[in-house]
Amino acid sequence: MPPKRKLNDDAAVEKDGDTGGSEGDSEGEAGGASHQSREILSSAASSTSTSRRFSIKRVSSGRSSGSSNGSLSSAALVNLRQAYEENWRVYTGQNWVLPSGVTLDEVVYRYVLGLTYESTLHSFVINDVEEILQLAQDPLDKEVLQIALDRPRDDTVWTLPDVEKRYLQLYDMTPALMEEMMWHGGGGVWDAATKKVEDKEEGKDVTTAVLPDKDFCKLTHELANSLFMVYERNKLTIPDFKSESWYRENLWALLHILLNVKNTLSYEPGEYHSRASGHRKNSRRKTAQEKQQVGRKTDGIITCVLPALELGAMEAAKEDPAGPKSTKALMDGLKLAKTLKDQIDMIREMLTTGGEEAIRQLATYGLLIAGGTISFYTLQLQDGRFYQFTCQGTVTLPSKWMPDGDNTTCILTVVASLLSFRRQIVDMAVKIRKWTKHNYELPKPAGALCTDIPATIKTPTLSPKPLPTA
Repeated sequence: MPPKRKLNDDAAVEKDGDTGGSEGDSEGEAGGASHQSREILSSAASSTSTSRRFSIKRVSSGRSSGSSNGSLSSAALVNLRQAYEENWRVYTGQNWVLPSGVTLDEVVYRYVLGLTYESTLHSFVINDVEEILQLAQDPLDKEVLQIALDRPRDDTVWTLPDVEKRYLQLYDMTPALMEEMMWHGGGGVWDAATKKVEDKEEGKDVTTAVLPDKDFCKLTHELANSLFMVYERNKLTIPDFKSESWYRENLWALLHILLNVKNTLSYEPGEYHSRASGHRKNSRRKTAQEKQQVGRKTDGIITCVLPALELGAMEAAKEDPAGPKSTKALMDGLKLAKTLKDQIDMIREMLTTGGEEAIRQLATYGLLIAGGTISFYTLQLQDGRFYQFTCQGTVTLPSKWMPDGDNTTCILTVVASLLSFRRQIVDMAVKIRKWTKHNYELPKPAGALCTDIPATIKTPTLSPKPLPTA
């Protein structure tokens, strides 16, 4: 029997927590061995309700770093803690001071050192609000934290305006009628909407005042047609338990339509290395002899066109009977949170205008897909060294499209959610273009280590895989 491989700081080959492939590189941060046993946000209420409101439902946070039946070896745990301690010491920015005078950073630091699994908190990302609230001893501190962390979702951006909802309702029909309408193209829907408005206003042409712009109408039609074609090819069903690549290339191929926006956004699907992750990994290299590393792999990258900065990521998986508690889902949730943090950190380094207000508004966006279910995530700076990873909602395509069109609204709810997501990320890309203008000044050298931005932790390869929580 070959000797067991020794786990130490000199291990030359490490992965970065990928489930889709091996990076085959070490991170160069102090130590680093853990597993990804954490729970992503709890499953949101399915959009298969027949409600006519075209908006996604808010999801309450689940435990981001809950217990797992897998545990780290003592050597791996030591390495993980050493890496976390180093990243914690390197940071020179502000701390989060609570009303009692207690520094939340210190409280969380002691708590994280006691964990025996990797959490998003190792990368200074808050995922579970309740987990943080339990650490507060003073009632006023707990109240302040509750207000800061449990921020209500802004439904003005996560819900379509009424005029767009009314237009989307024109697609609420049976599969047979949808097929006929698709043959005539989107122009027929526009003409029908225009006629209804004119009739209602007694012949007055008020189309421009009460109908969405034609770009929105065109995009809506393309998304609806894309989903219709998937259902039609599969006898009005979404097949169960197909491969991950099938869902990505068939069902969610519509992300190409959604996220490729001329002069604003580009979307690249399929096992791409994150440039932002690679940027962070190589920030501490000092000599050419140190190994250059590639970024973490993701199933899709969303990038600003100008400047070429990553703004979002996508992780996709096939349908799993265990749902959001499956091993793949838990690992993808942690991986997505860390990727979004790397992206927002890289953008922060490039900001030249906007100051503190720009940093507060800055956000990166994630999509977590499991079969026909898609969850929408945001990551933003919270306070001190902490970021917050929030699931804004989850929607699910019905497994069968009823011939009488009774659940067509459920499909349109998914379309509405995707359109809302697109609008937000496009708006953020425009803001980033404004905030990263050089204003005729020489920018800072790229790749320098920024000590006022807390580093993301390394997920090594030699730790045991997490098991799903019961």
